[in-house]
Amino acid sequence: MTYAIQALAGIAISVGMFAGIYWRKIKQLFGLDTKLHSADVLNEEYWFQDPVSGERRTSLDFLSKEEIKRLQEEIGEKARYEKKQDAVTTAVLLGVTISYLWMVYAEIQLQFTNLSEFKYDIFTVFPTLILMFVVGLITALTVYLLLYKCSSALFTAGIVFSLVVLVGSYIQGNFLVGGLQVLDGSVIDWSGHAADHLISCALWTLLLGVAVVLLRRLGRRGFMKLSQIICALLLTALIITNISTGIINKGFVRKRSAAVTTIHEYTMSVNENFVIFVIDAADGATLRRLMETDNPEYREILKAFTYFPNTVSAYPYTEQAIPQILTGKWYEFQEPYDSYVTKAMEESPLFEQLRQRKYRIGVYEEDLVFDSEKVYEFENIINSRYHLANFAEYARSSFCMMWYMYAPYALKPFFTDPGLYSTLRGLARAEKEAFYGGNDTTYIRMKETMIDTVKEPCFRFIHIEGAHVPFQWDKDVNKIPFEQGSYDQNYQASMTIVREYLQKLKEAGVYDQTAIIIMADHGYDLESRGDIGRENPLFMVKGRNEHHEFHVSEQPVSYSDLMDIYVRLLDGESADHLLSYSDFEQRDRRIIIYDFAHDKDFYEYYQTGYASDENTMIPTGRVFNAEHPGDD
Repeated sequence: MTYAIQALAGIAISVGMFAGIYWRKIKQLFGLDTKLHSADVLNEEYWFQDPVSGERRTSLDFLSKEEIKRLQEEIGEKARYEKKQDAVTTAVLLGVTISYLWMVYAEIQLQFTNLSEFKYDIFTVFPTLILMFVVGLITALTVYLLLYKCSSALFTAGIVFSLVVLVGSYIQGNFLVGGLQVLDGSVIDWSGHAADHLISCALWTLLLGVAVVLLRRLGRRGFMKLSQIICALLLTALIITNISTGIINKGFVRKRSAAVTTIHEYTMSVNENFVIFVIDAADGATLRRLMETDNPEYREILKAFTYFPNTVSAYPYTEQAIPQILTGKWYEFQEPYDSYVTKAMEESPLFEQLRQRKYRIGVYEEDLVFDSEKVYEFENIINSRYHLANFAEYARSSFCMMWYMYAPYALKPFFTDPGLYSTLRGLARAEKEAFYGGNDTTYIRMKETMIDTVKEPCFRFIHIEGAHVPFQWDKDVNKIPFEQGSYDQNYQASMTIVREYLQKLKEAGVYDQTAIIIMADHGYDLESRGDIGRENPLFMVKGRNEHHEFHVSEQPVSYSDLMDIYVRLLDGESADHLLSYSDFEQRDRRIIIYDFAHDKDFYEYYQTGYASDENTMIPTGRVFNAEHPGDD
């Protein structure tokens, strides 16, 4: 729908350009341009033949020199006024349209098309957008005023340049963004965008050439009129697109007033606890490789744990993986995603078991707030709306994000911060301290907070940034430049956080009473093989009162087993009694695969061999499509 509106906007602009160029002739065609003006009186092209003398006569033959001089002064004054009026009107319209496109439109579209990614809503950021728009408009008008004061030619050049930038950035940001990488922290290889770069160069060169030709053909005043028409049409199209996208995606609805906080994150029972500690994007095979190379101390840190390297996840990305881990429910586009999450969380066998066993429940997952009163059964979720932590940082990040999308390819690298998207998402704050799973904040909070003990059993689900991009942590959880980071360093930082967490449990005297799962939501593709390669997540388990050396089990684990595993751990079983399979036993394990950049099609696979073996991943042929829910 958005693309259809944008296409109509393009057609409207084209029609407007045609009308602007040939407006005088169109008026003459319909007999609307027959009135003579002062300038026409002095124009010798308007003449008639004297019926008496037969001579050619013009209006000048009937005017005195004083009258001619007066008319010339009148015409000159009117021309100067109209020239100034055209300049002001064009400058204002260009300033308004450019400011709206860059400071409001792009940010609103990003918000409306990624509603589930942002905890704050459009009403939260709207005052900031208005301020950005005002600042942008004042800046634009100041520049135009300075150009106008310098010289008419310089002002005209500024108008031509502005119109090219306006139309070019609109086309670039709305129709030529298909190959852009999400700014999730991954380093961008710009050498792979050679074709996009050429298309971008061709577009901007063509627009500049067309603008110069139109200026010469229409003259200064005609070009100003054309610019006004284009701005009016484009501004209308932008506003309509924002409104329609918001209505279609329900962006004008206030987000639920439920915020995930750090309340009771370090409250544990002296009798019985169950902890699921999720390290984002931690690949299952990587732990073994790190242990065999530079980190033999991991065996001591993870003493009493059983490591299951032959584990298959359910989804390759967090959005679907986390609800499945907590509920066991699969998402197959059978209903809107938000409805699926709400229903799955309400019917989760895990939470039903925890309620029956009188557990205090805390879910420390910043993006999982579902639309049900049951969300307030989690003791860390409060009735509070999210707000922006830093308005200036939001303005800076959103403006850079806009230029990442709207700038020519030649300029994109200068406006690209790999962590921009993560920064924008992380600006949400609640009345109480909002939970944020960043490695640094988690580690600092972990070291500074003492564990409180209670008698009631406690469940804690904690999801941290972990090994996920951007690669900005060293093994001691110090922030480092992106270019110095690596996946292994992020992974090691995650294990440092795990070590600190386990040590806190031991120091509080609740370690033995706690069943712990250390797992990943999905694996990570070290070889960049595309949508396959993230199916093998980290999975380790320690039951209550379990004591032994670090152990490796090659049992074939599937995330389809999680609900049964949870119940057995709650019943007090040890890690070696969670599954009935033998080591390396052949087992078909289901996983849904999709490409993050094209997430409208889900493909069903079965892993028929070892979890990390790409060659034994077999597609079933079933495809779940967002456009045709229920079909496969």
